[in-house]
Amino acid sequence: MPVSLLKSGWSSGNLIFQKRGSGATTGIHFGIDGTGIDIKFFGDTASSYMLWDQSADQLVFDAADIQLGDSDYLKFGDASGGDVSVNWTGSVLQISPAADDTGSINIGDGTTDIDFKVFLNASTKYVVFDVGDSLLKLEDVDLKLGDNDILQFGDASGGDVSVKWNAANLVILPAVDDTGAIYFGDGTTDMDVRFTLGASTDYVEFNVGNKALEFVGLAKVDIGSSGTPLVLTAGTPIFELYSTCASAGGTNAEPFYVKSTMTGAGGIGARSRFDMYTNVALGSYSNALKAYTEYGATGSTTGLGTAFVGELVLSAGTSSGTYAPLESELVLGSGASTGTASSFLYMNTSGDGKATFDTNGYLFEIGDGITANSGKLYDTSATAATGDATLKIRIGGVTKYLLVADDAS
Repeated sequence: MPVSLLKSGWSSGNLIFQKRGSGATTGIHFGIDGTGIDIKFFGDTASSYMLWDQSADQLVFDAADIQLGDSDYLKFGDASGGDVSVNWTGSVLQISPAADDTGSINIGDGTTDIDFKVFLNASTKYVVFDVGDSLLKLEDVDLKLGDNDILQFGDASGGDVSVKWNAANLVILPAVDDTGAIYFGDGTTDMDVRFTLGASTDYVEFNVGNKALEFVGLAKVDIGSSGTPLVLTAGTPIFELYSTCASAGGTNAEPFYVKSTMTGAGGIGARSRFDMYTNVALGSYSNALKAYTEYGATGSTTGLGTAFVGELVLSAGTSSGTYAPLESELVLGSGASTGTASSFLYMNTSGDGKATFDTNGYLFEIGDGITANSGKLYDTSATAATGDATLKIRIGGVTKYLLVADDAS
């Protein structure tokens, strides 16, 4: 550079270099290309300096700062104007690429990494990318996704599972129908899951300790409604319960248990109700409730086996009222017909071996607790009489015959 194009001077405590005249580009070079020199600028504080270290090809700041003013840019990259620029707008730290959707910001390289922490209004509130644990941790802060913002899981493009709030419902969707499952626990390390229903005391809970689905407070189960009943397909029950029990002890095996405790004086009901309604002509049979017991080829009961049992426990308090373990009530509305034959009790036997029962069976049996004597339920003081036919019954293990007459005489 010709000396004639540059002048220097001392003015008011400053050394000033100034271009003089016009022509070729003017500049100050320290060293030459390939052979540089160190240049050090000291600050007002001891050991505070900026150093161009020519041997390390580095600009070193030691106890010294760089300050860029509002809208001043720090630029990176070889493109004219930089491939990436950083500036403080006066309110926002802006990092912008020269071209949209190009490049990325990497912290670490996957081999030599560093924790990255963002504080939120307090030293105890932060988000940290923890390298040691390979975790994104939120400490005393929350994560918020807006309406229809999606949280995705899985390696598939678009995620194998997505979760979003659609402004009305929390929607969890798999990428492909009927794939995957939602697990709470793994069968070894589990936790309770509770769904509250309008109040903290009303809830449904999967209780791990009790191994039970529990309904607490006012929680209940509604399956369909009178206005919108579930549509049933014959042969496909709406509710199915299958169980097996290998217990050989004396404790009752009860796969289904219902207990209702009445606490209001004057209350009625307290029953489990099975209600069947039809307004069409049905087929060969119809029932509201069926009890079914089957003994296999080697199955049996050492005591009493039944398909249905009605058991009523009386106490000193049952001094009034009428009681019976079984109630058979036939209701006929105005103009009702009794069909081919109607009765309070219908008895039938079927199966290939029904002739065996026809020979050895009984109409009914009165078991223990009944005493044969005058004035008793089983009154033995009656005089001999002749009927037109008999029904064979058993009382106290002894065969008896119930007289049946063609008329009241």
